[in-house]
Amino acid sequence: MNNFIKHYLCLKKTKEKNYIFCTIRKKFVLFKKEEITRQYIIFLLKTVKNYKNSNIFVETSIRIQKIIKRLDILVLDKKKILTYLLNVNHNLLI
Repeated sequence: MNNFIKHYLCLKKTKEKNYIFCTIRKKFVLFKKEEITRQYIIFLLKTVKNYKNSNIFVETSIRIQKIIKRLDILVLDKKKILTYLLNVNHNLLI
């Protein structure tokens, strides 16, 4: 994981706080363990699965019947409506 952080993440330090650049949201977000995990999954989705930025949504909600679920990562695909759902507890739902 340290190699990933050093080589693939854009980091910035401001006023004693560290930030990571999110390529999907196009902004710097606070450096947290949760965010590193999220960025690593986004990296894998883009490099291994070849998803485009436009197919990946970060920190979004989805409504399934009458239930609204908050998701960390949502990947939409033309072939499958929902490909990957990653919830706030970092459980992969398929």
